[in-house]
Amino acid sequence: MIRFLQHYEIDRIAWDNCIENSQQGLIYGLSWYLDLVSPGWCALAENDYEAVMPLPVKKKFGINYIIQPVYAQQLGIFSATQVSAEKVSEFISAIPDKYKFLAVNLNFANHFVSGDFKLRSNANYELSLEPDYDYLYRTFSSNTQRNIQKAVGLNINFEGTADELIELKTENTAKGRRRLPAEYIKKFVSVFLENGKGFICKASVDDKPCAAVFFIYHNKRIYYLIPVSNPTGKEKKAMFAIIDLLIQKFAGSNLVLDFEGSNIPGLARFFEGFAAENVNYSTLTINRLPFPLNLFKR
Repeated sequence: MIRFLQHYEIDRIAWDNCIENSQQGLIYGLSWYLDLVSPGWCALAENDYEAVMPLPVKKKFGINYIIQPVYAQQLGIFSATQVSAEKVSEFISAIPDKYKFLAVNLNFANHFVSGDFKLRSNANYELSLEPDYDYLYRTFSSNTQRNIQKAVGLNINFEGTADELIELKTENTAKGRRRLPAEYIKKFVSVFLENGKGFICKASVDDKPCAAVFFIYHNKRIYYLIPVSNPTGKEKKAMFAIIDLLIQKFAGSNLVLDFEGSNIPGLARFFEGFAAENVNYSTLTINRLPFPLNLFKR
C-alpha cells in the first residue's frame, strides 16, 4: 500500500535507509538534503518504506502544488528493487488530488508509458572515473583536448571559498536568468563545506578568481553542481582545465562524475567532449488547475 505522508509523519531513519540502499542512491533523496532544498516536503511511501517518492510541496495564493526544487536534479521513486512501469504509475496516481499542479523530475531508473501524464525527456551526463587518467584523456574529443591545452596561465586549486563562488555567480549570471539570493547559495554551500561533503575548485589569473565549480560527493558520486566563469575564465578555457584537474585527481577510483547534464546543445557538447555518457531522466507534468489558470501552466 502506498501512503501519503505529511512532513511530520515521515520516519526519517527508515526513509534514509531506503534512499541509501536504493538502486538510484542519489543524494537528492536524503531527508537532510530535502530539508535544505524543499523545507516542509511531503512524501509517498510504500508499505514499510520499501519504496519512496519525495514530494516537494508548495502553496501559493491558496493553491497547493509540487515543483522541482533548485539543486535537486532528480527525485521520483527510490527503491532497492527495480521500479516497474506499473509501480511508477501507481505512485503518480497516489499523489493527492489537492495538488493542482505538478512539475517534477523523475530519476534515471523511473521509466513508464506516459498515458494521461505529460513527460519530457532530459539529458544527463555521467563519466565513470574507474579507468586511469591516460585512458580517460584519450577518450576526450579532440576539441576538448585542444581547449585543455589552451588553458595556460591559470592557478587551479581545490581551496575555493563560498564567498569567491558567490561573487563570481552574482557578477556573471546572464541577464534574464533566474538569480538565487546570495544568502541562499551561501547557506546551501556552507552545509557541505563544513561537513566535508563538498569542495570548490577555483581557477585564478593573477590571484583573481575567473572560474569556479562547487562539487558535492556522496555514495561514490561527484556532482558538478554550481559552475561559473567570468569573461576571463571563458577566454582562458578555465572550465575545461578545472574538469581536467578533477578527473586527474579522481581517476582510477570507483567514483562517477555526474555533470547533471543539460538540454542546451552547447552545454551538452561540453559534457560529451569529456566522453561522458548520456543517461536520460524525465520531467513529469500534471495540470489540474481550474480554467483559466490552467492556460498559464502547460
